[in-house]
Amino acid sequence: MNTEHTVSVFILIFLFIGSYSAPGSISTIHQPAYVQNTKMSANNTSETIDLINDSVISGNFMDTGNAIVPTSGAYASDCGCYFVANYFTDNVYVINATTYRIANVMPVGSGPISVMYVESNGLVYVANQNSGDISVINTHLMSVIDTIGVGSGPQSIAYDPQIDEVFIANSYSGSVTVISGSNSVVANISVAGASGVAYSQYNGYIYVSQYGHGMVSVINPLTLSTVGTFEAGSSPSSLAIDNLNGKVFIDNQGSDTITVTGPNGTYIRTIPVGSDPLQVMFCNYSDQVYTSNFDSDTVTAINAINFSSITNISVGLNPYGLFMGNGRNEIAVANEYTNNISFINTSTDEVYYSLTIGSGPQGLAYDPVNSYLYVTNAYSNFVYVLDKNYSVIAKVYVGWGPSGIAYDPYNNYVYVANYDTDNVSVLDTQTQTVLRNIAVGEGPAGIVVNPSNGYVYSINQLSDDVSVINPSNNSVISSIITGSSPFNGVYDQANGFIYVGNFGSNNISVINPDSESVVYTIQVGSGPQDLSYDPENGYIYVINFNSDSVSIINGKERVLSTINTGSGPEGICYDPYDNSLYVSNSGSNDVYVINATTEGVEAIIPVGIYPFRDCVDPANGLVFVANTNSGTVSIIEPMSPTAGTVISPHVQNDALFFILAILVCALAITGYIATIKHKK
Repeated sequence: MNTEHTVSVFILIFLFIGSYSAPGSISTIHQPAYVQNTKMSANNTSETIDLINDSVISGNFMDTGNAIVPTSGAYASDCGCYFVANYFTDNVYVINATTYRIANVMPVGSGPISVMYVESNGLVYVANQNSGDISVINTHLMSVIDTIGVGSGPQSIAYDPQIDEVFIANSYSGSVTVISGSNSVVANISVAGASGVAYSQYNGYIYVSQYGHGMVSVINPLTLSTVGTFEAGSSPSSLAIDNLNGKVFIDNQGSDTITVTGPNGTYIRTIPVGSDPLQVMFCNYSDQVYTSNFDSDTVTAINAINFSSITNISVGLNPYGLFMGNGRNEIAVANEYTNNISFINTSTDEVYYSLTIGSGPQGLAYDPVNSYLYVTNAYSNFVYVLDKNYSVIAKVYVGWGPSGIAYDPYNNYVYVANYDTDNVSVLDTQTQTVLRNIAVGEGPAGIVVNPSNGYVYSINQLSDDVSVINPSNNSVISSIITGSSPFNGVYDQANGFIYVGNFGSNNISVINPDSESVVYTIQVGSGPQDLSYDPENGYIYVINFNSDSVSIINGKERVLSTINTGSGPEGICYDPYDNSLYVSNSGSNDVYVINATTEGVEAIIPVGIYPFRDCVDPANGLVFVANTNSGTVSIIEPMSPTAGTVISPHVQNDALFFILAILVCALAITGYIATIKHKK
């Protein structure tokens, strides 16, 4: 063996060893300067952003009192609190009437829709429409003390103080359930289409509106029998009584009117009101009648003496329930869509205060130029803008049901998919204002940005297509057909393709932006919706909601492997700081941290209620998780490379390489020595 060749091989081997760095090892990860937060250890929820109260809470905080779809409420004088039923979150929030702060959260049955307070016993009764029962809350203990099964679809509650009994109108089963003071069912009275129920102090009778029949039934509570019926308007939804003279005011949802009758059903007047009146109430202190107009977002005030309409009061979106407030001249309105409570002064018939109690955060986008976090709130139609200190600096009203959101580095704009209004809002990140609303396909759910040219892709779930938006003029230039029910997508930096998850057809549509066509279709798990791209290995990660898994796709357009997740995975993002995938599991209220190389689960982190989407701050690796049903954003610190975490998943391969390298070196040295001896 030539000596010069041997020495050259020896040098090359050591140079190769010195320069080698295995995939996934520390030297291949570009570590930004990062100061570890001392509040919590890495891979935990370090802080929680309470969007509604605009505050940051240390650690994981789930019950912030950010209700979803408030339907009704009641004021309890013995504790000075409002009890507000939240239909979608199956709970009741207790709000301090003085400070307007959330004091307690009480789980009840499914679909709470009506609330009534009985002062004589200090109990609050909650009608749970979907579970067919009544939750009984003790206001002194602040807890649910009983659950009473009633008819199907309980919708309205009335109390008879003469005999201490509660009457429940069951809309689905067409009946009225009577509950005694000891919280036991004493009777079920057949009333077809029962929707609203009210007690009259004037004659001691119970009045029941019959929604599908255009009638009102009158019940004698002493005999527990129907003693009469009379006509109302179209689709009477609720009713209220003037206890001084017994007049009955009936909301007619089908004809946008209120029918006024005497206590015996004698017709007096029909009063036009707003669109889709749902609940009516009589205010004894002002001699006025108020009705919530669900579709016109107003409350109509009516003079109960001359039956003239006084005014239409603008409130939140989709007002549903009305209830008396803390003072004699106060009425509270539960607004379903904007998740807030409007308080009306009955002396001036003006809204003097609005209490926001819900938001429904779903989508997140990070603006690296301003270090701002943008959060879509699907139930309040706002995008919250948070600065680097996580303070809400702006609330931008967009379209209805905003969900998907993305930042476009091409023009520094943020694009928001408004699911219910079929458009995309363009936000100027300097002024925090909407520049334009772009009409797209039906049910836009996700937004994908092509960073190479700034083109924006709106993933339209209901029309099964993708709208392509030119960022230069913010107009739709084409539409691409996808699979069934596309939910979201991701851009592949390696090949320039767009990957779209089709929830209904269980596959991925791979779109070539140049030809604006689907070039591949990849079958994955059940219910794919969110996707993420790992630039380190070029893989695409697909969340499969129905099969609780992640499918891994490589550049050759095939599934390499599948990783099990928690229950109901909704969102996924890749964090280059720790080479990990963060999966939001809506069913188990946690986030799985998955090593992108070993594909193993490294941590399971509790977050808020129903975590939906997540995103990463590339400057420090922080992960933000939108918790839809708790109205919060969880902040997760990434795995620290210096905290004893195994950084390289290829340790065994590294060891094998070095062993082989040493063997080669040994052979080279042996050959070199042998050559020298041979020459001697």
